[in-house]
Parts: sequence; C-alpha cells; structure tokens
Amino acid sequence: MKDLFKLPMNLQFFAEPGEGNADPNSNGGNEGGQHQDSPEERKFTRAEMAGIIAAEVKKATEAIVQKKDEEIQQAKTEAEKLAQMNEDQKSEYERQQREDALVKREADITARELRAQVTVQLTEDNLPVELVDLLNFSDADSCNDSYQKVKDAFAKATGSFEEAVQTAVNKKLAETVDTPLGNGQSTSSNNNPWSKESFNLTEQGRILTEDPERAKLLMQQAKNKK
Repeated sequence: MKDLFKLPMNLQFFAEPGEGNADPNSNGGNEGGQHQDSPEERKFTRAEMAGIIAAEVKKATEAIVQKKDEEIQQAKTEAEKLAQMNEDQKSEYERQQREDALVKREADITARELRAQVTVQLTEDNLPVELVDLLNFSDADSCNDSYQKVKDAFAKATGSFEEAVQTAVNKKLAETVDTPLGNGQSTSSNNNPWSKESFNLTEQGRILTEDPERAKLLMQQAKNKK
C-alpha cells in the first residue's frame, strides 16, 4: 500500500470550495484551449483514490484471513491426530515434534552462519556476492562443495572472456609494435623499454608522452613475457 502514495494527485480536489484561484475552464496556456494530461500526469479524484485504497486493503485482508484459516486448519488436523492416540503415542508424537523443531532451528542457524562466511569468502576471492544465492547451506561440506563448483564455473566463464580480450591485445601488439613513432624510430618486440632485456626509463618517458596508447600496449606485452 506504500506505493499508492507515489501516485500523482491533484490536491485541488481536496481543497475547500473557494480555495485556490484555479479556473477549471482555463486552457492552462495551451493554444485552442486544448489540454490533455499525459499518463504520468494522471490525476485522481478522491473517489478514485478511495477505491484504490479500498482494493488494496481488501487484498491484504484476504491474504491475512487465508493465512489464519490455514493455521486453524493445521491446528484442527493436529488435534484430530492427537485425539486418536493413546498416552504413549501422544508422548512420542510430541517428543518427535520438539525434535523436528530443534533440528529446523539448528539448520536455520547453520545456514545463516555459512551464508555470512561465504559472503566474506566471495569478496576475498573477488567474486560477485550475488553467487551466494546459488549455494547449498544444508551443512558445511555441501556448502564447500557447491562453493567450489560455482567458483570453477564462474572462473571458466569469465576466463573465456578474458582470454578473448588478451588475444585481441596480443594481436594489436603484433600489428603495432614495429610501427614507427613520431621521430621515425621504431620499437621492435626485442626493444621494448618496459621489458627486462631492454629496460629504459628515458625511452619509456618518451613513448608515454608521444603515444600513451602504444605505451599501454608495450607495458602489457612486457608483463605477458614475465
């Protein structure tokens, strides 16, 4: 129901008679006296707003009633089941109910703890935290197993993309590494000022100044050779 109050409203409908100086016959400055509200400017009368609110209240009330009916029916079924049991059966049934509730509560606690731990682990592994929703939190072993599978699948998918990018970079390097620079000199793959064999700070500074993009490519090439 909170969203209802985001609807545009014409406050003039809530004004007392005589308040405001708006003229209902005014053309609002439009030529020919024609004025049509766009869908975003849809104005609601008090009656329309009351109808919308009433519909939402009815929907919420029906949901509450349905849930309550389900709880009553469940309690009735439990009572009928207990009525057909002798004392020993009742005691065993109630003991089993308590054990089931305890197991469920412990499972919920375990799941919350594992989820918190995995969220931290995803961050440390530079993986999207949204992957947490794909994991199995029934127990630690299942969680670890599902984490590794999701991690491997994600690495495989992103790795394929990164390999494609790296291939494109290498191709660009191969095409441009012997291209003359501004002064007519060239820098071959064996004369890369960022490489270990040809390290040269002066040449690095010159290339960074004259051709920053080429400098990036050469730095990437030197990095790949390490």
